[in-house]
Amino acid sequence: MVGGFLLIEGTEETLEPFRGTHGTLLVDSAEAYLRRLGGSTRGGGGGGVEILHPLQKVPTGAWFTARHPDGTVVEYVEHRLTEQGR
Repeated sequence: MVGGFLLIEGTEETLEPFRGTHGTLLVDSAEAYLRRLGGSTRGGGGGGVEILHPLQKVPTGAWFTARHPDGTVVEYVEHRLTEQGR
């Protein structure tokens, strides 16, 4: 079974920043995942995890990107709750 997924469309130029990301995880709290990975809300990293893009608050929620020790780059995304609760 496949759950929800994200498609990103754009020109080669606009897609370039996303090409190095191996996966995107939708999480309940981006700050909690950042702390769990040994980072901080100021963009630090620890435990071999490199924070590539520090925690950013955006109108839809928050996100950050991390490179794990095996080289995998993951974007962690937290969506702000809507009136419908999603």
